[in-house]
Amino acid sequence: GFLSGLIAGLHRWVIDIGGFTAFACGLSTIIEGLIAGYSSKIFKNIKTDWLWALLMGGFSEIIQMIIILIIAKPFSQAVSLVHIIWFPMIFVNSIGIAIFIGITQQIFLEKEQIAAEKAELILKIANKTLPYLRKGFNIETAISTAQIIYDMTGIEAVAITDEEKILAHIGIGSDHHRSGCGLMTDLTYEVIKTGEYVVARNKEEIGCKCEKCGLYSAIIVPLKEREKVIGTLKLYKTQKPGVTNLDIQLALGLAELFSTQIELSKIDYQKKLLTKT
Repeated sequence: GFLSGLIAGLHRWVIDIGGFTAFACGLSTIIEGLIAGYSSKIFKNIKTDWLWALLMGGFSEIIQMIIILIIAKPFSQAVSLVHIIWFPMIFVNSIGIAIFIGITQQIFLEKEQIAAEKAELILKIANKTLPYLRKGFNIETAISTAQIIYDMTGIEAVAITDEEKILAHIGIGSDHHRSGCGLMTDLTYEVIKTGEYVVARNKEEIGCKCEKCGLYSAIIVPLKEREKVIGTLKLYKTQKPGVTNLDIQLALGLAELFSTQIELSKIDYQKKLLTKT
């Protein structure tokens, strides 16, 4: 709060903005910053932040009027100035602050809601893909899994690979990204080699060898069995702004759940072998 007030108020005094009120306004702005910073700790648990902002904005502007009357000289001009500016500064500024805080708070609430919806979507996809991935990690189960992700997310293309070939590709690019074909993008090799996810922001970064490929951006995440990379999950976008942070979190969440399901399928398979033995 102090630093914000200092940035907003110091230049008014140094550059002499406001004439005879320059120092008074600069000082009052710094004090308003301190009031805002301190009051945020007192009222941090209040649900109606916009109402708190309205009240504190009005209180801070009243403090500024008082400081102008005390410091600015001559006093008669200070009184005349306060008479003119008190209403817009106290009421209009306070309303502006309240609107700003309300909009900011709404943005955070919407982000939380979107994140919650993504988490719910991941669980729904996991539940639908569980019967397939528990049967093993192959072309048939990969196609079914990719189709479910494609239908439920609105992603333009979904692909699943193992270490050597494409197991499934649903959506844009399926004319040349075919099941059973070798890996076609350089980034896929990089993810398999490093075990770290990669985000491609443009076609050049994707590195598809087909010049007419319509895939614009992608998030490629590794699928692991314990610590070993056994394949990748790839979500593609075809238009700007491309892959978003929410898409990245979606892909990471799905990859983690799929890796667990694949590992469990191996355990089930080993149990069946043991039973047969």
